[in-house]
Amino acid sequence: MVNSTADTATPATKASQLLWVLRLVILAGAGMAGYLWWLRSSDAIQPGCHASGDCSYLWFSSWASWFGLPVSALALMPYALLLLGTWLVTRENFSRSGRKLLFCLATFLIIMAGWFIVLQGIVLKHWCRLCLLSHALSVSSSLLVFIWAKAAGPSVNSNHWFPGKAAIAGLALGLAAIAGHSLGSQQSEAALFRALPGIQIMKRLGPEEIQLFDQKVDLTKEVLPISGSLASGEIIVKLFDYTCPDCRRLHGQLRHLTAASPGRFFEVGLPAPLAKACNPEVKMDTPLHANACQLAQIACVVGRLKPAAFPEFHEWMMTGAEPPALEAAFQRAQALLPGVDLVQAAQDRANLRPLELGIQTFQRNARVNHLDGLPLLMTGQSTFLGAPDNIDTLARFFK
Repeated sequence: MVNSTADTATPATKASQLLWVLRLVILAGAGMAGYLWWLRSSDAIQPGCHASGDCSYLWFSSWASWFGLPVSALALMPYALLLLGTWLVTRENFSRSGRKLLFCLATFLIIMAGWFIVLQGIVLKHWCRLCLLSHALSVSSSLLVFIWAKAAGPSVNSNHWFPGKAAIAGLALGLAAIAGHSLGSQQSEAALFRALPGIQIMKRLGPEEIQLFDQKVDLTKEVLPISGSLASGEIIVKLFDYTCPDCRRLHGQLRHLTAASPGRFFEVGLPAPLAKACNPEVKMDTPLHANACQLAQIACVVGRLKPAAFPEFHEWMMTGAEPPALEAAFQRAQALLPGVDLVQAAQDRANLRPLELGIQTFQRNARVNHLDGLPLLMTGQSTFLGAPDNIDTLARFFK
């Protein structure tokens, strides 16, 4: 009789233990969602392409919000309801309702985790490690719900342990949330592009000289001229990478801005490739930034040996959603510099001074201001990181 009682009590004990494990995983998932929300809401990260390969590209994309609300913040709601469900199932009068709630939310979380993984892998083609960890915790919570329910056995007033209608409700809720996310993601992100408070990198020293951090820079020799005249009143220094999508977007917006105010701005560039081959601040290479160093070297050679042709060459390099192929860029540069050995010229340190200065500025900015992103836009008054969603947002800061 003793053994029979012990055997009978085993499933209940196992179910109780699984319920506590489920609660711990739910709390871990909620903690991760809260952390992601804090990161996006604070100045801990900034939009743009980053050297550290973190989640900034995704957090500040249009998919990071649902009708203006951060997705990570909204994730706290199903976790809170899951936790409530684990309490309800232990109460005799609410056990059945608690099971339904758990199955509905478990199905919902699996659907949403799958959706966000598809977004990262297929739509955005960027992976966020913290986001993936968050998805893993949500899926783990869901699987534990099913495992616990199987161990606990049939629910009160039912011969079945799996409430199918509740799971179908969770599926419908997930599909509705995906549809809403697709619509809500189109909301404006204009507020994300703002002057970085307390950060001043560039200062004009004279007609042809500026200062980046504590280093003096000759505007006639050490930078790449992009547009305007040195006699213009306002200097814009841009740190960029030809393979950075946000850099390419900002380039197009600046073209419209400078064209609308002819003679007002003198825009110069400093390449800072997000690739380990030439930028020591980059710890992990990604396919997105393949050929970044070589493209920057080719641009520097053109800018150094034929500065008058550089603006047009730079415009060609920045046209389109993706950078040109390395061979195409090489051929274009060779056409501008007939008779020049581009390979040899790219090994001359004097020709690569803008690249050297760009990487130095990038490193200093990462270590002093804890910002390792591009594009970095510097004026005599403000510093901006990232690219706004439209030109109106950019123009507002230059009125």
